[in-house]
Amino acid sequence: MRIALVLALLSLGAGAPAAQTATPTERGLEAYSEGRFGDAVRLLGQAVEASPDDAEAHYLLARVLYDDRNPARDERRAGGEIEAALALDPDNVVYLVAQLEQYRADTWNLLQELYRARRRREIANHLLTIDSTNAFAHEELGVQAIVDYYQYRNALKFQGLEFRNPGVTPDDLADGSDIAMLENEFGTPGIANVEAANAGVFGDPGEGLDGFFGEEIADRFDVNELRRRGVAVTDFAPRAAASYRTAVFHLRRSLQSDPRRRPVYDHAVRLATLAGQYEDVLPDLAEMYVHFPEDAGMWLYTGMVNHRLGNYEAADVAFSEALAFMDDDMREAFTDLTLILPPEEWRDFRDDPEGFAHRYWTSRDPRFLNEVNERKTEHYARLVTAELLYRSEDLDIAGWDTERGRLHVRYGLPETDVVIEGGYGEVVEQFAGRTE
Repeated sequence: MRIALVLALLSLGAGAPAAQTATPTERGLEAYSEGRFGDAVRLLGQAVEASPDDAEAHYLLARVLYDDRNPARDERRAGGEIEAALALDPDNVVYLVAQLEQYRADTWNLLQELYRARRRREIANHLLTIDSTNAFAHEELGVQAIVDYYQYRNALKFQGLEFRNPGVTPDDLADGSDIAMLENEFGTPGIANVEAANAGVFGDPGEGLDGFFGEEIADRFDVNELRRRGVAVTDFAPRAAASYRTAVFHLRRSLQSDPRRRPVYDHAVRLATLAGQYEDVLPDLAEMYVHFPEDAGMWLYTGMVNHRLGNYEAADVAFSEALAFMDDDMREAFTDLTLILPPEEWRDFRDDPEGFAHRYWTSRDPRFLNEVNERKTEHYARLVTAELLYRSEDLDIAGWDTERGRLHVRYGLPETDVVIEGGYGEVVEQFAGRTE
């Protein structure tokens, strides 16, 4: 008994000097782990001052400064510390990933966002030269390829096309009230008058593109028809296809390296939705099911993809599972019919949500001979699509609560989707079928 007591006292005595001789870095990490952010910043700052060549101290200080839980979070100072760490150890994968994450921070400045996107691309490529399987790098390059695909998937360029209001002279440009100088990607100048564009600047007022091309064109964005008539128009289909393949490659490589990187599945389904290539994402959903079997998002994606592929029974089962795993707020969004009801029916729905919903969906079931209500699964699929494509992360607004999202939930997928490159945006006002 006495020997045990002596050993215990010796062990306590041995621990005291160790605690007293702990370095500022070690004490800073201890404070960080305990949530004492102020002490952590102070202690790690002392460590950096004492050893300015200690890359790890710079990195740890950056980590504390960038932590969302830190009341005194300092993004700019954190960026400086991670830069200092990389200057000392430029090929450190951990530091590079930390810098990549920092450059993903939101910004309201377009030029700054373009700069950050370029830096993220550079960091990702550098990471892959060090580690060709790095999941973070592949995810970043995949996301950037999705952005590229989104920009070019339905884009047209009218090369050298000028939108000129008859009678406008260079002297008129001094006014500047509704006239703007434009320049397309190839440097060809054009003069655009906003009011004239809305009135029809391609010919006589009201003729729009019909007057410009000389005769009626059923689809004003039929590239082959425009080329047949000698219009200098270019589409970006080859570039979009290349971007799609690049995105799929990098997202798949990211999941191969780390199949539990949850955001990558969101990117993969978003890409498939944009492209309408739902079959391509089925392997990713199968992998997602393995790692996230109780994730409501996984079931929603599975339901949406199966619905788009015409597998309505599988979609119905998946959406039922999704509703079971949702939290109350999300379930309320998926069962709220006010997004598709006329305002005069909102009160009836709110007085008896379940009864009203049952009557509503029953009356709109397109095929009574099966157990699946395809119109109901279509509604769920639209909600999922709106969330994927139109969610505002900056403002934390669900996709179905945005203006574009509400339009999508009510009316579904657009028949035509086009982006005009190198021309004036008012060309969209002359869209096929428009009479005003």
